Amino acid sequence: MKKKTAEEIRQTVFHYMDEIGMLPEGSRVQVALSGGADSVCLLKLICLLREERSLTLEAVHVHHGIRGAEAERDAAFCGQLCGELQVPLRIVYRNIPEEAAQKRETLEEAGRNARREIFLAYDGITALAHHRDDVAETVLLNAARGTGIRGLASLRPVTGSLIRPLLAVSRDEIRTYLREEHQTWCEDSTNAGTEAVRNRLRLHLIPAMEEEINAGSSRHLAALSARAGEIRDFLEAEAGKRAEIYLNISGETVSVSEDLLGEMPVMAAEILRLAVEKASGTGKDLEEIHVKLLRELLSGAGGRKLDLPYGLRAERQTGCVVICPRKNEDVRVENEEIPLIPGSRIRYGGYLISAEVTELFPDPVPENKYTKWLDYDKINTIPVLRHRRSGDLLVYGKDGEKKKLRRFFIDEKISAEIRDEVPLLAVGEQILWVIGMRLAEMCRITSETRRALIIRAEKLPDDGA
Repeated sequence: MKKKTAEEIRQTVFHYMDEIGMLPEGSRVQVALSGGADSVCLLKLICLLREERSLTLEAVHVHHGIRGAEAERDAAFCGQLCGELQVPLRIVYRNIPEEAAQKRETLEEAGRNARREIFLAYDGITALAHHRDDVAETVLLNAARGTGIRGLASLRPVTGSLIRPLLAVSRDEIRTYLREEHQTWCEDSTNAGTEAVRNRLRLHLIPAMEEEINAGSSRHLAALSARAGEIRDFLEAEAGKRAEIYLNISGETVSVSEDLLGEMPVMAAEILRLAVEKASGTGKDLEEIHVKLLRELLSGAGGRKLDLPYGLRAERQTGCVVICPRKNEDVRVENEEIPLIPGSRIRYGGYLISAEVTELFPDPVPENKYTKWLDYDKINTIPVLRHRRSGDLLVYGKDGEKKKLRRFFIDEKISAEIRDEVPLLAVGEQILWVIGMRLAEMCRITSETRRALIIRAEKLPDDGA
């Protein structure tokens, strides 16, 4: 395929923006400027529209308080570039390591959340520099982890006040444009590493697909995402219309009628998602597994419960499932299995237990008695919190040696009176973690680990408050 010139790339972006109506005349717009090639290209292109469309244009650079001298270099570069282009620049300093520690997030999550907070606080439009290859990478990443229409339709052209004008062009085309314009940019050294999954997709998997399967693989994945976005828009609109039939909303409590099971599964799932959004005020971190478990709860027997993100609990009652905030006085039924879904926080066995998945972790991995890092890819299903059962096994040796849980308790001198009260994290009869005691060798972090499941157990006061 013939490579586009800088002029053709410019026209492609402008046509895409006009087709979607991204920048109406007179708009107030800020460009999220990191100093990398993508954001530099975006700023220069929007500068060309400044006078023609009477735009009030500025740029914002978020300094994350990490990457040392390289981050200072990026901020200085952005200042120089904006000076040359006569674009006001706002530099926002955030201590991301500190925020990550306070909120118990990974650096990646904390940085992303901080940027989003800054962008959404702006009184106008924020232009982000995601491009077509970013979409392809996101589709593959979400598909590999397990996703639905939402995961395929991420990185939309317009999301509220956020716009992405470069989705019509590739990473290579962006660099072609900058080179022809004799414009430099900053390279983030972390982009060359292969520790992050997204980097491995970008550096290895997608190039292999384009070389060995189809040269247009990245373009086709982006087109798939766009079609998925259209389907998502339709489903959301239809779910909104039908929700009145199945949902009864009273304050923070949402009741979902079991009649919803008569809908097509895809529509039922969308309405269940809407129910959680109504109860929590957000659906940002809701995953497919949460919706799946809610549907199973709706079709199951009465009395069953399910913990959800955002501090919510779902309980099966007569003819419905009721979703409402969890209460501190909630107690567990002995031997009840509680799925520990990433993003949830569960009171169990005298602990407040939380789980999250991350792709970024230090070496060596920090651990203590009540925080454990597990290799998430070795756990092929959702682990559950429960108490002991006959036949439980613990893999305690690096060569796969197993020990009956009963034998473990005896060896550790755990009195018989409290063995039934010890909380366990398990998959089937395999015990992953005797909470507060032993982690199974089978799920420890190794040099091959790509995704980690972080489990934290906070000991609650004796009164359970």
